[in-house]
Amino acid sequence: MSSSIGRSLRLAAAATAIIAASPLAGTAQAAGERAAWTITPMYGLFAFDFADDENFPIYAVRADRPTGKWTRVELETSYSRPDVQADAAGIYDPDLPTEQSHFVTLSLGIQGRYRIGLVEPYAGVSFGFFFRRDDEPEGLRFSRSTFGFPAGLRVFVTDRIGLRGEFRIRRDQSTIGAPSFTNIEKTVGLSYTF
Repeated sequence: MSSSIGRSLRLAAAATAIIAASPLAGTAQAAGERAAWTITPMYGLFAFDFADDENFPIYAVRADRPTGKWTRVELETSYSRPDVQADAAGIYDPDLPTEQSHFVTLSLGIQGRYRIGLVEPYAGVSFGFFFRRDDEPEGLRFSRSTFGFPAGLRVFVTDRIGLRGEFRIRRDQSTIGAPSFTNIEKTVGLSYTF
């Protein structure tokens, strides 16, 4: 699994570098917009599809940068530790014993945005990799692709500090049950632009 994580990290870093160095990055500066990176550590709730959509804590770090007057590029990672109660076919069964799993995502996305004074609503799409590792030795361990559909709101408190709230639907590919499953993230965080 570590070699696939390493490949995923290199792929995401290369894609971010290409986008950041592209002509789109210069468009933001030409429009008088500050084309700087913003880092947002976020915390929230993760509704896991195979746990009857029960909510679990999620931690995320999102780095984004304007690429134009209406767009931003974003690199993100998240970690959650949901309970897993699924049978051999991957179907949720509350009668099975509960075990915990580790879920990690790493993705690259593009967002459309519209700034109104100190407020910036946005929506976008992202693509990346999802890693699952159950605590039990016989539990599942795999990595697959994931698609994210974030929508949220940025509020700029100062030039460098802001608040951010987001609702993100994730379609994670799976090795069990259905070909993919839907998870939901609801997160808030404090942003810092540098």
